[in-house]
Amino acid sequence: MKRKRVGKVKKVIGLSKKKRMIYLLLGVFFLIFILNNSFFIKAVIPFSNFKNFNILELNDLLFYEGLVDIIFDSARTIEISSPLNITYNFSRGENYTINLNVTSNFEVDSWWYDLVDLRHNKEIYDEIIFEPNRSFNAVRWENELIVYANDSLGSIYNNSVEFFVFIPNSAPIITNLSENIYVCENQFLSYLFNVSDFDEDVLSSDISPKNPFYLSFFDYINLTDRQYEIFSGVINKEDIGGVNNGFKIYSETVSIFDEEYSDSESINITAIEVNNAPAISSITTKTIWNRGENNTLYHDFNFNDLEDGSESEENLNYTINFSNNDDLFNITSKGVINFSADNTTDIGVYNISICVRDFGLTNPHQNISLCLPLGDSIPITSCKSFSLTVTDENRNPNITDYYPSNLSFSSGSTENLYFNITKTDPDGTIPDGFWYVDDVEKELDQGSSLDEFYYNFGCGVSGNHIIKAIISDGELNDSVQWNISLRSVACPVPPPGGGGGGGGSLSCIEKWGCEEWTNCQNLENSKSIDQIDYEIQGLINERCSFFNWNKEQCGFQTRECNDFNYCKTNLSKPGIIRECYYSETPNCSDGIKNCHDNACEILIDCGGPCLSCPSCSDKIKNQEEEGVDCGGPCTPCIKEIPMPLSLKKILIYISLLILIFILIIIITLWIRYLSRKYLKKKIYKKYEGLK
Repeated sequence: MKRKRVGKVKKVIGLSKKKRMIYLLLGVFFLIFILNNSFFIKAVIPFSNFKNFNILELNDLLFYEGLVDIIFDSARTIEISSPLNITYNFSRGENYTINLNVTSNFEVDSWWYDLVDLRHNKEIYDEIIFEPNRSFNAVRWENELIVYANDSLGSIYNNSVEFFVFIPNSAPIITNLSENIYVCENQFLSYLFNVSDFDEDVLSSDISPKNPFYLSFFDYINLTDRQYEIFSGVINKEDIGGVNNGFKIYSETVSIFDEEYSDSESINITAIEVNNAPAISSITTKTIWNRGENNTLYHDFNFNDLEDGSESEENLNYTINFSNNDDLFNITSKGVINFSADNTTDIGVYNISICVRDFGLTNPHQNISLCLPLGDSIPITSCKSFSLTVTDENRNPNITDYYPSNLSFSSGSTENLYFNITKTDPDGTIPDGFWYVDDVEKELDQGSSLDEFYYNFGCGVSGNHIIKAIISDGELNDSVQWNISLRSVACPVPPPGGGGGGGGSLSCIEKWGCEEWTNCQNLENSKSIDQIDYEIQGLINERCSFFNWNKEQCGFQTRECNDFNYCKTNLSKPGIIRECYYSETPNCSDGIKNCHDNACEILIDCGGPCLSCPSCSDKIKNQEEEGVDCGGPCTPCIKEIPMPLSLKKILIYISLLILIFILIIIITLWIRYLSRKYLKKKIYKKYEGLK
């Protein structure tokens, strides 16, 4: 029994050894097969990594899901025969339609594609299902098309191609620019308009002539639309054309241009004169005695009116009013008060108002109402009040309370500081309050027993500083002083280029307006060469070399620029000197874009001092336009399409036809009736004749 069992075990062991040998031989054969068949490796490893494949990684690959299926299939690929990695040319206004032709070496269950706008890094189409040999719409400039396909088992394969779509350059187009723009005296102009440029080019802008109006880029609306600003400094009498001129019209040409095309508009900017209120110098509180040497009040008021002159010209009307209705004294026609108190009846406190009235404008503009409430054509009255005390025993005014109560303290330099004082005078006078910062007068307060003062030292200020308040009745004073230790607060760093940003009261956004460039001067022979920094001369020479201009052609030109926000910084100041192509006799036919006759050309030999450049708004068919100002580099021409008849019109026409048909029937019946009647009558007459 035991012998039989041992025999069976040996038999089993023997069979196991045979199987092991067979399996070993199969394994060796399989390994040789793998090493001699690269398609297996290509199928298992992603194609992009095939060159880096290491045979030692084979064990890892055996764990890939679906390995058995991949081993026995060749590499599956997608071929894109259209579009190709080339440039496709289209006309302006045309759809960018391109054939999409693809093939594969396996049976595809479904196709789809993505399209990416590479210039703007934006996905245009996502997972668009399609059938091969169809077309699609691309985008302008750089495109990436990614084609996907899956097989019946759900495995996904893809291929991609990059291509370029070219369209000829188009002209920039000015929109939303009014032909008539108005600005009032004492105001500044800020007028925004839009420019559309389908090519997304870097554009240049110009307004001619310049001063007092300038033009600059303002902001982007989107990739193809942007805003520009026509601006000025504060308009004054000189900009209006003088006193009582009423208004002045500036005929301006606004131009926007790239390196090939331009657009321009002619506009009128009207500067309107306003009547300015007479200016009166401040009058402080006065105290005089009713006897002795100090009993006289003499004051020569400094009146001035931009339209009617000063008090010396006697063109103004003066009035004086006393709060207690006592006519203590008068004012002369030249604005002088000369009063001497000489008895006890003059003793008292007098609140006095001095007023001056002008005569208005003699030649107001018809649209002066646009400038209200800054001023109009009617006469304007200005008044100043002050207090006069006549006394026989003057006593000191007093500061009875103040804030902050701590007269010495520390503060950050950018903190908003607040101060106040309460003041009184035993004689009944309301003292004037004078506020000083480091001994410099900053503010005068009158007519109230409580004076308030706000101050901010600003960023970057440190050390010990003094705020002082002084009150006076015109003769005697009182004061209080605060000693402040400031901790410097760093100034905010402005954004690159000096543009935009909030920043509050501590930041100032520069606003530069530049005059025309001067005529080009030869760099070597110019009399002004000594005024140019040696380093700048070197840079100009480098730029001339870049353009392959020799010494006879290498020139420079300058211009003046002013910041109309008066920031006193140069963070975004435009260039005031540049290289230029020198010509001894620059003109409008020399084939050079240059400056002459106090203006600069917009494109070569057109615009500025020359005839206007061809544009999409000049009402002339030029620059390859299909129609007047449309087609070619301009906006596409609108084809006239007959307007479809509305249901209402159709019903009206049908009704008219029915009415006409009814009228025809009525007329026909009437004619038939008349014919029968006539025939009967004729027969009757014939019958009567037979009788």
